Amino acid sequence: MKKSIRIISLILFTATSIIAQQKDFPKLTGPYLGQKPPGMTLEIFAPGIISQAGLELHSCITISQDGKEIYFSRLVKETDQAKNVIMVVKYQHEQWVGPETAPFSGKYNDTNPSFSPDGRLYFSSNRPFEKGGKPKQDRDIWYLEKEGDRWSEPIHLEGPVNSNMNDDAVSVSSKGSMYFYRKLKKDEGWGEIFISHFIEGKWSKPTRLEAPINTESFESFPVVAPDENFLIFYRLDRLKGVGQYVCFRQSDGTWKAPINMSKTINVGAVAFSANFSPDGKYLFVLRRRNDAIIMSPEGFRDGIYWVDAKIIEELKPKELK
Repeated sequence: MKKSIRIISLILFTATSIIAQQKDFPKLTGPYLGQKPPGMTLEIFAPGIISQAGLELHSCITISQDGKEIYFSRLVKETDQAKNVIMVVKYQHEQWVGPETAPFSGKYNDTNPSFSPDGRLYFSSNRPFEKGGKPKQDRDIWYLEKEGDRWSEPIHLEGPVNSNMNDDAVSVSSKGSMYFYRKLKKDEGWGEIFISHFIEGKWSKPTRLEAPINTESFESFPVVAPDENFLIFYRLDRLKGVGQYVCFRQSDGTWKAPINMSKTINVGAVAFSANFSPDGKYLFVLRRRNDAIIMSPEGFRDGIYWVDAKIIEELKPKELK
């Protein structure tokens, strides 16, 4: 009986919160929630809307090709448990509406949504393969396809990509390559970045990227350029720096040593995950002072930041320009 009362109270609280949120949501029009585009210096994105106090974000944002849907994941704490849910903000009737829980999310641990160039929406989840089944112990890669104006039911990515470990943080290039992160045991690489290629209608068996990308440190959250000429990823390296790194491809196809984006993205905070606007003009990044939502004395706010993507070109070694 007490459990039923708690569940009903939680549902009523959630519904009330959504109604209040929509009532207080400002009328925003135009691209990118009506925000003024940034220059070459990081600026917080949509303060009080997506980047807001108490909203513990767990991924960067991903934007649909038409610019009318923005997805991201957040951590939700229910009683003594916590899980990630995917949120959405939509452009409807000439204005932005949201954020609210995406229709396909909320029941399981769903995280790190990412659009591919062909319009699929990838994400990672512990949901069971069949309806009514028990949640999995690990997370697999799932995706949705547009059916008219609506999304399909979540589709489990079949083939050799998913494993019995956490497979997560997909980034697909326009060349048909999927970069993703797999969480391993510490003695097996800890966190590594893998690649799979779409060949004859199927994703190939993934291979682990070699050094200098994967090292004895923890690497994750890959974001590949559409033409695969550079790769941005998160590295946990206490000696060389924690945060986002960028790695450029050389003329022979190999990767040059990663560059710590300490002067652009990792300034005064830890940058966990990144993504680009559909046209490639802007770079978005999730930044935190640490693993908790805090407000620093200097006024730093955890949240999504954005900057002109030209900063990538400025980091490119001269011999590759």
